[in-house]
Amino acid sequence: MKKIYILICLLILSTIILKTNFVGFLALDNGHYQYDSEDLAIGAIVAEKYNINNSWVGLGRITSNNIGKEFIAEDIYLNKLDINNNLNFGKYSSQIGLQGDFYAIISKFVESKYLIEFFRWLNSFLLSVILLAICYIIQIKYNFLMAIIWGIVFLFSPYILNFSHNLYWVEFTWFLPILIGLIAATDFINFKFKNLFVAIGIFASIFLKCLCGYEYLSTIMIAMVMFVLSDIIVNIFERNMLEIKRKSKLFFIISLCSLCGFTAALSVHGYYRGNGNILTGIHDIYQKDVLRRTIVGNENNFTSSNKLIMKSISVPTTKVIVKYFKPYSAKQNFIIKLIGKSFWPLSVVALIIMLFRLYYRKFNQMDNIQIMSLFLISLMSTLSWIILAKSHSYIHTHMNYVLWFLGYVQMMIYILVSSLLALKKG
Repeated sequence: MKKIYILICLLILSTIILKTNFVGFLALDNGHYQYDSEDLAIGAIVAEKYNINNSWVGLGRITSNNIGKEFIAEDIYLNKLDINNNLNFGKYSSQIGLQGDFYAIISKFVESKYLIEFFRWLNSFLLSVILLAICYIIQIKYNFLMAIIWGIVFLFSPYILNFSHNLYWVEFTWFLPILIGLIAATDFINFKFKNLFVAIGIFASIFLKCLCGYEYLSTIMIAMVMFVLSDIIVNIFERNMLEIKRKSKLFFIISLCSLCGFTAALSVHGYYRGNGNILTGIHDIYQKDVLRRTIVGNENNFTSSNKLIMKSISVPTTKVIVKYFKPYSAKQNFIIKLIGKSFWPLSVVALIIMLFRLYYRKFNQMDNIQIMSLFLISLMSTLSWIILAKSHSYIHTHMNYVLWFLGYVQMMIYILVSSLLALKKG
């Protein structure tokens, strides 16, 4: 019972932290971080209230000829402005916008000035449940110190905090596939039909994520298999063929189901974008979204009047990668100034420490291999989106630093702290 009380207290505390950012020195934009994106989700609620969205699009921007300012959806809903229905709904068709549909459906039955805040609290609560579950399982699979460090990074990262309650980003959908991947890799968690649960869970979580937006998908999918891949690498060094086969099968199941989840969501999106023709819709998505945002686009196959977009398409990938290793401002630090301008030096130090531990066989060598593999796979996970979505990464550096906090910063700090503690113990 004591453990349950502790977990409940942690759940309440973490939900409050994620929703309110009461550790105010970490908050970005005074709690309105990415409000322009959130306005798209609130727009779905207003569109439902005034019955101005009859399309398949779940997200959109509310504008009015009577109101001159930007991002007016929440103001209209709370203060019942523009009751003459002189409103426009600008459709956001880059994704299905399932989160907007969900908010709109609930708002059909509940009309309250507290509804939007309730949705923010709900997002924070769901994220809190998933992050605590990840930390709890890490404590079971690895050790208590790693779980504590992952938890501290989650709750004190300015980016995790500021995305947490955003109605557009629904951040819990980023970590749900990672949680299921961790459950799959943890042998201490075993139950009947576990592989079936993992397969369905991975498919459903990736499908859900894609319906709510494709952002950061490659990072999420690699982070999802990170723990299984790390186990396979350790098994290879142990020459444990039985475990290699078993974990490789699990890796294949997770990868296949995640690919199916993505394909299913893309097909649904393509169906609507193509007015009932999936292939036509996917071609439209490729021409208007994929070429504009990913490494596939270039000056020969995509044109735009937007100079910044054209610059993002032509910029070298190496230059984009360098941008994400450069020191960044104090507002973007983790735990004040512990990580910020020291980010890339600490990354180098962590790598050197692990190379030293491996080469000189300091501490437990299998632990060294596991930690090093997690560190490198999490690095690959972050870099995957930066590289594959090069154009998106070039423009959205103010957002995409969050990618470092989906495992990489956690493992970097764990290497530094665990090595110092081990040296202290002699």
